[in-house]
Amino acid sequence: MTLTIRRSGVWVVALALVASLLTLAHARPAEANPAPGTTRTIIRWDISGMNRTTTYDRQIAAQRYSAMVQEVRDVSGHAVVNGVGETTTQHHIIELQIWNGANFVATAYMWADTLFVFGFYTVNGWHQFFNDATLYQDAQQMLGIIATMLPWNGNYTTMPGGTAAERQNFGYTGTTLYNALLDLSQIQNRIQNGTRDTASRNIIRMIGAVAEAARFQRVRNTVYNGILNDLGGYLSNDETTYENNWDRISTWVTNLINGVPQAPLVLGLSTYYTVAGLIAQLYYVEIKNQRL
Repeated sequence: MTLTIRRSGVWVVALALVASLLTLAHARPAEANPAPGTTRTIIRWDISGMNRTTTYDRQIAAQRYSAMVQEVRDVSGHAVVNGVGETTTQHHIIELQIWNGANFVATAYMWADTLFVFGFYTVNGWHQFFNDATLYQDAQQMLGIIATMLPWNGNYTTMPGGTAAERQNFGYTGTTLYNALLDLSQIQNRIQNGTRDTASRNIIRMIGAVAEAARFQRVRNTVYNGILNDLGGYLSNDETTYENNWDRISTWVTNLINGVPQAPLVLGLSTYYTVAGLIAQLYYVEIKNQRL
């Protein structure tokens, strides 16, 4: 491209050129370049205001949270019957970019077909995936990047803070979730400096607020109300039981919808006989596609 600069406009053009370069440099975080044919969807979640004390700020933060969860559901699945969604069969990547206003914090990568969070990109330039060789290779090829492995495989049982009792004690207030999400930018530092347990717990908080909330409306409501009121936000025993039994719930619901007789579904102290009875407690569930 050739620029012709007249004397009277030299400063205007020069300033415009500088502004353009700065805009390109700061427009968005550095991120993986997808390999040819890769399909992925970018969702942007602004968490600013989540830790503030005014009712207005918390309302806006809660609305943004709700919109993010709905967008994850829209990208990952489709409606089946009233109150039930089902994940896609496409091995599609959801790239959830977490921002604090104009400041990039971190990206969480998840599979749309399983709603499984498999890795992160942090503001300091690190790509880190859970320690699962098959998923690691698949994700690395699709995103076209080199990543380091986290010390856990993504299953709650391998992670500090992953038991049902520990997850019930987290408390998803606006302030605690905000701080946990900001800390995602420090994953690599925490692993290197001996505070990896903190990184693990904050990752689990993020997974609960995003993936589990997309699966279960009950979980989404608990997190939403915690953000809105900046208090409480504790998962119940029922809610962590739902989280731990998503595969069982998905199989049971799918079979009943398809007319396959099923024994009652026992989850903790509760027994369910119909899909409608389950949805009366869950409000909404996005089940795992059984054709995967």
